[in-house]
Amino acid sequence: DFLKVPKPWILTSPSFLTPAITVSMKQLTNDEKFKGIIYHIIKGESQFVYNYYKIQDEFNVLNYPVIKVETVYDYEDIEQIRLRLEAFSEILN
Repeated sequence: DFLKVPKPWILTSPSFLTPAITVSMKQLTNDEKFKGIIYHIIKGESQFVYNYYKIQDEFNVLNYPVIKVETVYDYEDIEQIRLRLEAFSEILN
């Protein structure tokens, strides 16, 4: 089940992405089960959008897909998130 994500794979991103954090994120690719990144941000958190583009660039070079899920953290977001993550999981498989 693609929604059962092991805890070491869940990362929180600070508002400023440092080279050290980028290196630790790239270390995830050493795990044979690693297939891509789901980047969740709350609408209005513009500093995290900037990080998304940096992460997307870094991992696209490594041929790993990255999806950005931007929500208002509301119950109405559930169906949209489910559909997008299901489509993303098809890309990963």
